[in-house]
Amino acid sequence: MVLALHGAKQIKRSLPGVQVYMHVSDYTRPLVENIKFIDGCVRFKEDLKPYNFDVVIDLMAKFDTARHYAAQGIRRKIGNSARWFSFLYDERTLVRRSYARINEAEYNWRLLQLIDPKLKALKLEESLNGEDFKVIAPYHRARPYLILMPGATVSAVPFPEKSWIKLAQELAEQNQDKDIVFVGGPAEENIFNKIRSALSGTSNIAFEKPIGFDNLLGVLKQAAGYVGPSTGVTHLASAMGLKGIGLYPAVQSMHPRRWQPFKSTLRIKTISPELSAKELSLDLKAEL
Repeated sequence: MVLALHGAKQIKRSLPGVQVYMHVSDYTRPLVENIKFIDGCVRFKEDLKPYNFDVVIDLMAKFDTARHYAAQGIRRKIGNSARWFSFLYDERTLVRRSYARINEAEYNWRLLQLIDPKLKALKLEESLNGEDFKVIAPYHRARPYLILMPGATVSAVPFPEKSWIKLAQELAEQNQDKDIVFVGGPAEENIFNKIRSALSGTSNIAFEKPIGFDNLLGVLKQAAGYVGPSTGVTHLASAMGLKGIGLYPAVQSMHPRRWQPFKSTLRIKTISPELSAKELSLDLKAEL
């Protein structure tokens, strides 16, 4: 979702009279509703006829979404001609995302450019930043802190648990004046318990499970640095201007050239058996 917001921001800048709505899941709706330049949200499978939309751009390019849009009476339907169901769209361009030659935000922009001829020659330049959010909840710790976000969701190819523990130990030793704060949600509960048990004797280790995106943004905004994998939190950390490390797998389908934050503030490292906690701690120090 974050990688679709950059293009939406550029549309609003380039075509200021246009209203932009996002088709969202219940999970991402609170995030998108917190974006200043988004005019509204609709849910998947919602009846879109009452909105009288002029154009729909199918960034997901799934049969279910394409079929749904085709039934809504929207005058212009834009999509990817690489799909077998592309006959459901009125306008198409060929987007081969699996080659991972450019960022996902730029792939999205190729489709968004079809909205208006004025956009055809424009490169995607806009990127999400802290000023784009309506609400960022206040957050305060008595000491500066570094964020570690292990990431236990399907989209995150994990850095091994033992490596997170070793990294936290390295950082806690090197940064006696800072807290090392593990950040996550319900999916990270199991790994948090293991880390908490392994590091029970380390005084400057803490855990945060922010409730809601506005609280997560507050925790990210005040951090001194960040390490996390290929999750939405890493994209938000970059949007908040954090320095640090993004951990990405060396597999084509999740290649960082495609899936890293657009105009990232983070240094991207490849997860491999050779990547040690010691090396990662030194890399983080160099970034900060």
